[in-house]
Amino acid sequence: MASRRSSGGSGKPSFSSLQFGFISSEQEYADDPSFLIDGFYDQHHAVDQVERGDKWLILGPKGAGKSAISERIRLLAAERDDWYARKLELEDFPFVDLDQINVGGATRGSRLPAVWTYLLCVQILASLEEDEGFNQASNDDIHKLVKILRRAQLIPDPEPKGLLFRLKSASVKAKPPWAEFGVEGDFAAGDGAFYQAVDSLKSAIAKVDVDALHFILIDGLDTLSVGEDEETKWQVLTALVKACDKLSRLFRENNTPVRLALLCRDDLFYRIGYADSNKILGGSAETINWFPESRRPEDTELFDLAERKAAVHSRPIGDIVQDYLPAEIRIGGNRWEIRDYLLQHTRFLPRDFLQLLTYIAKHSPTNGLPGMNAVIDGAKDYAQSYFIEEIRSGIIPVFGRRVSNIIMDALSVLPGSSFKLSALKKFLYEDLRYRELDLIELMNSLHRLGVVGNLVSVRGRQSVHNFIYHNPRSKIELNGTITLHNAAIQGFGLERKSL
Repeated sequence: MASRRSSGGSGKPSFSSLQFGFISSEQEYADDPSFLIDGFYDQHHAVDQVERGDKWLILGPKGAGKSAISERIRLLAAERDDWYARKLELEDFPFVDLDQINVGGATRGSRLPAVWTYLLCVQILASLEEDEGFNQASNDDIHKLVKILRRAQLIPDPEPKGLLFRLKSASVKAKPPWAEFGVEGDFAAGDGAFYQAVDSLKSAIAKVDVDALHFILIDGLDTLSVGEDEETKWQVLTALVKACDKLSRLFRENNTPVRLALLCRDDLFYRIGYADSNKILGGSAETINWFPESRRPEDTELFDLAERKAAVHSRPIGDIVQDYLPAEIRIGGNRWEIRDYLLQHTRFLPRDFLQLLTYIAKHSPTNGLPGMNAVIDGAKDYAQSYFIEEIRSGIIPVFGRRVSNIIMDALSVLPGSSFKLSALKKFLYEDLRYRELDLIELMNSLHRLGVVGNLVSVRGRQSVHNFIYHNPRSKIELNGTITLHNAAIQGFGLERKSL
């Protein structure tokens, strides 16, 4: 019978030499684009769907690979003469300031989508200006609009934050069939000039005659924190979705060579108040989910992704599990099949899984194959160095630096890994430092990060864990048994027992 793992003389590279990409697709784009070209794994064919105009909304948790889709499109556009791509980075976008722009209109429901539509249209115009085919005579009408915007100094600065603050000091006068922009003065509330200007922009862009495709990629929402009572932010975010939806429909109806791609955390989208959200989910959205419906570790495509990444700089690779890793991991009296052991340290996210393999590679021998100890040591290092920092970076936007430090301290001193909320409160509130913590908000935030879930009893089976990556729409059951993620338990060095 053949050996399960290849020998050191098989010609395959050592596991310690394998590279599984960088921690973010933005870093891959900047430092080694080959990971996004040769190492790209598109399980849902999202790039093709965006190219065809079938999908404009890409949903998934932080670390699922949404940005990899936009970065790949940018790389392909750089190599092709018939693609142009612009990226709108909204990480530091002043959402509250957008709500304060007075462009007329009585309600946020009409005003905010119009401002977003304007900002997106200017991005499209900036992209079109880079296209040589845009200069042909058939686009004379839209050139007039570009000249008006340029005189008002609203082009050529296409950076959305800069445009927003310029818009604060702009004036718009109705002058059919166009609108006249100025750089001083105020919008005349109620005269509809701004809305007329936006309609002119949309209409002109929809009829643009170019052969190339123009992509507007909207990213940076992964770090956006929106509390349940922050109504202004929710309204602005909902307006962005509405603007993208309306523009995408217009472009599809007119066969306009413009593609929008909004990359959004799924938990944010599920909580917005847009009336057509179900229609979008049913026809215009692609959700990235690496958790297999079967719940069987061998059915996830994360292993295929890892092999594709590793093969970029090391060939041949073969099967990472069969050719490189031990069949099982044994610790004390417990044993796990290797796939199950690895995935229990992740939230079924590419970022988690690739980083886990990277840490195992660091602990593997330079020659030969990693044994159980190398896998265990690598997983421990990953939990302490990577996963704990993922928790910290996830809660800082919600709670701020000072409270986040208190939270991290509190998690590190828990005497167990699962608990009832009442028991957690009783334990933590014995220490004055932790009494200011809002445990309900904390549990909801940690659940959205995939750090806590529920331990659920299933008839005829052992209790199972339910985390948000099992069901993106799930809520934490605060009255049930709450349990920490395996990597958090290991990273904080906690005992595996109930409080």
